[in-house]
Amino acid sequence: MDSLSVWHWAVVAIIVLPIIYGVYLLARSARRNALEGQAPSGIGGWLLLLVAGLMVLGPLLSAGRIYDSISSTEAQYPRLVGIARWQTYKEATWIVYLAMAAVSIYAGYGLWKRRDWSAVTTAKVALWVAGPIGSIVLAILVPGLMAGNWVADPDAIGSIGGSAIAATAWTLYLTKSKRVRATYRNTREWGNARKSYGAAPIQSQQLSANTDQQSGDAATEPSLPEKLRDLKRLHDEGLISEEVYLEQQRLLLNRP
Repeated sequence: MDSLSVWHWAVVAIIVLPIIYGVYLLARSARRNALEGQAPSGIGGWLLLLVAGLMVLGPLLSAGRIYDSISSTEAQYPRLVGIARWQTYKEATWIVYLAMAAVSIYAGYGLWKRRDWSAVTTAKVALWVAGPIGSIVLAILVPGLMAGNWVADPDAIGSIGGSAIAATAWTLYLTKSKRVRATYRNTREWGNARKSYGAAPIQSQQLSANTDQQSGDAATEPSLPEKLRDLKRLHDEGLISEEVYLEQQRLLLNRP
């Protein structure tokens, strides 16, 4: 079995094994959350697969495709190796790849380490920059600038289309997933909830200290059961995440 076949088997393993593992984690996490009656949260399931794809799988597969394309072209046209313009083209291709990989790894690391909604926004942008936009640059822009060839071959068009479909699917996942909403705090949503139901225990203490001065306002303030019902309604309608709901519920119940 030659080296090319070994490489192809390695690519298949890199793609298939993480998908199988991700499906296993998704099923295990969903079963555990169903037993606990909780919404899924944390890095697991499809979110774990996305993080792995951004940080490891995507950059590795892209590097493999570029290396395979350059090697096969040089094997078919050996004289290209001695042409300066071809060397410039290869350098430009790898520079673009490194930029795409850096964006992808940065976004994946942000999803892994951070817990605010800006990490999700960054990941959405990275999916398109390192996906279809990067593919267009590599397949059309770089060859056009280096060799004047502005027409992409069918394989490149297929790669662009496939990356656009993947970016669309993952963007929808990041937007709609309950796990994502429960894991990453929406700063604007959190701020609105804090304004409506109290920012922190220290503010509750300050309000209690000024009760005598604000007795007129306190008389019109909704009761605790009403606030809890309103908070649950916001959660049920998907307007606030699980994390925000539980935190604000705790603050309300702990108020003196």
